[in-house]
Amino acid sequence: MATTGIVVKFDKERGFGFVRIPGSEGDAFVHIRDVEGRVELVPGQQVTCDLVDTPKGPAAKNVKPGAIQSSPTSIFLLVAMVLIAAVMVPLRLYLSVPWLLGALAGINGATFLLYGYDKAIAGGKRLRVPEAVLQLLTLFGGTPAAFLGQAFFHHKTRKGSFQRLFWLIVLLQAALIGGWFWCRANQPPWIPEALRFLFSK
Repeated sequence: MATTGIVVKFDKERGFGFVRIPGSEGDAFVHIRDVEGRVELVPGQQVTCDLVDTPKGPAAKNVKPGAIQSSPTSIFLLVAMVLIAAVMVPLRLYLSVPWLLGALAGINGATFLLYGYDKAIAGGKRLRVPEAVLQLLTLFGGTPAAFLGQAFFHHKTRKGSFQRLFWLIVLLQAALIGGWFWCRANQPPWIPEALRFLFSK
């Protein structure tokens, strides 16, 4: 029986990926040989397929590609920017909060909301928030909200690959912050004159 799903991942070089189908336990494996016309699939693209149980889990067969939608990463980066602006601009205009602090507040607000949204729709038919978007928000200052979102929503805490990259970002940020405090306290001579204002007391 044919059913509809959404492509959540597809490796163009290796020719396989995964399709998320509502009501199915786990994502269904799909190989390009089972795609009509052997065309490459794109994350976010809707497909019609037959769901088949295999010893390795569900697989999508007789896959008929649907219309190619916008990249999920582009969509959710745009959503994140709108959320950031919705926090940053009012803080600046009405409370005179510096732009940098307002941006950090917006990034953390967007990070927490996207964690919550992704957890709420997990396993459903709606488009998931790409992990790259969550990690990018963390990289640019959303670390506190990422910790809070993982703890509050119990989301992304058991996925090893996600956690490894997340903690790599956290360690990088800790090193940068520690380096900034050290440079501020010691004023090393190798800092270019044009950048010394960043470490002034």
